[in-house]
Amino acid sequence: ANWFAVGGRPLTARRFSFTADPVGWTPGPGLPVYAAFCPRFEYVPGAYYPEAKWHQLVPRIGDRYFTGCTASDVCEADSPGPVGFDVNDVGFAGVDGEFTVTVWGWC
Repeated sequence: ANWFAVGGRPLTARRFSFTADPVGWTPGPGLPVYAAFCPRFEYVPGAYYPEAKWHQLVPRIGDRYFTGCTASDVCEADSPGPVGFDVNDVGFAGVDGEFTVTVWGWC
């Protein structure tokens, strides 16, 4: 996961709000460049986050991950943990690109 830091220290929260924009990443060479938070609507066996949609951006708080398909949302866990985002794929060898996430608030 791409863990966030503030002032050189991990961003730790129980709840945070975010917006992910712009998005521009590809799961591998020759595959499409996605410009959406949740570009596909199917689930794929063997994906790293099995309950998230295929190739969606996945917000995380520690080991907990969130499956909503909106590029702006609030995530909340039972206990605090590091905040990060990942892409849902079966392998990460060819993943390339970037996405920008703005964290509006956390506690």
